[in-house]
Amino acid sequence: MGGATRKKNKTNHREVSRMAKTKRRTKDVDEILEMLNPENVEKIKNRDPDPLLPGDGMHFCIICDRYFISAEALETHKTTGRHKFQVKRVREGGISPKETELFARRGLPDNGRKVVRDENGELIGFTD
Repeated sequence: MGGATRKKNKTNHREVSRMAKTKRRTKDVDEILEMLNPENVEKIKNRDPDPLLPGDGMHFCIICDRYFISAEALETHKTTGRHKFQVKRVREGGISPKETELFARRGLPDNGRKVVRDENGELIGFTD
């Protein structure tokens, strides 16, 4: 007689809760574009050293919103795939509020085909 079989733990709920956490969430494209304004870039580059941040806060990747220990670490970061993916997202641009409404199906309504009339007001047909 064997012992009782081991129960398998269900991990699906754990994965969902990890994904839902905002702790490691990256910034959206519109937030990154806002940070890339010339005045904001100057503020970031000219700020005072902060001993609580890695590298005293002097080596910062604006696109990825990350601090690095040294300039060398920042340069190697710029060659990684994650950084290049973020750059690609920023170059493509963010989604406008109008596009957001269209994606949420609250945008322009579909009113069907339009009626085509001649100068006398008589019905000619419909557009496709």
